[in-house]
Amino acid sequence: MAATKSHLFVYGTLMQQMNNPFAIRLATMAALVGPATAQGRLFHHPQNYPCAVCSPDRHDRIHGQVYRMEDPEACFGFLDPYEDCDMNQLSQSLFIRTQTSVDMGHGLSVLSWMYFWNRPLNGLIPIDSGCFTSIRG
Repeated sequence: MAATKSHLFVYGTLMQQMNNPFAIRLATMAALVGPATAQGRLFHHPQNYPCAVCSPDRHDRIHGQVYRMEDPEACFGFLDPYEDCDMNQLSQSLFIRTQTSVDMGHGLSVLSWMYFWNRPLNGLIPIDSGCFTSIRG
């Protein structure tokens, strides 16, 4: 992928309010556009991180934030390993990165990269609100 401006939808440990090195690094390398939702369901992993899965129900929403990346390749260079995503070996990846339409509100949507869970749902707990911060604080 060429290094052009691109969007990233985050819904968990990479959100602006999370105090970890990866969220901080993302915030220094990309501009926060604002809150958004994506179609899907959110689950809580026992190791305290969220897992997004696709859903055919348009009412299933995941709450998060959109960032605009000036250099997507540089961002994905540290985000893909953090998310255990290898775009060359998707079947081995914990998460897969794909593009999806994200609702910015007021009828606006943007095509954004997003990490989706790539494993069975066994042992995961549904987050009915679709908001990871509602259970994490």
